[in-house]
Amino acid sequence: MARTGPQKIPGASQSYFYGSGQYSGSPMEVNCGVIHTTEGRTLPGYNGGALAPTVTGVPDIAAKKIRWYQHYDVDEGARALANKRGGVETNTSNAFQVELVGTCDDSKKTTWSGKKAGVDYLHWPTAPDWALAEVAWLVRWLHDSHSVPLTCAKDWL
Repeated sequence: MARTGPQKIPGASQSYFYGSGQYSGSPMEVNCGVIHTTEGRTLPGYNGGALAPTVTGVPDIAAKKIRWYQHYDVDEGARALANKRGGVETNTSNAFQVELVGTCDDSKKTTWSGKKAGVDYLHWPTAPDWALAEVAWLVRWLHDSHSVPLTCAKDWL
């Protein structure tokens, strides 16, 4: 399968790129995306790439920016979605996988182990506009560069 469009996300760090190593994914043509949280406050190690998404967004709250870390080419199957034995094959839908560092757990809406939301980490359901704009930039880039539709599920979980 041919990979079309740019494979590197503009400005994304390639310092944790796993696509050329032992966990290289299958070629694909991205046509949709999956966004979820890491449920953590720092960039995960992803077992050296064995469990990595396509890209991870780490909030730099002081700078009001998301620092993007690209782990696989855009048109390469990533590994963040679990394929449980006897379950659905989750990595076969040509999905661009995004992990956002932070939480969506409402029990951590204001504090998390002594850390303060909006200062030390992001609670994504109440994320500030600058963070949502950074995610929107990535989604728009995927649309413009790879024709990923600008549609989503009716309800966000």
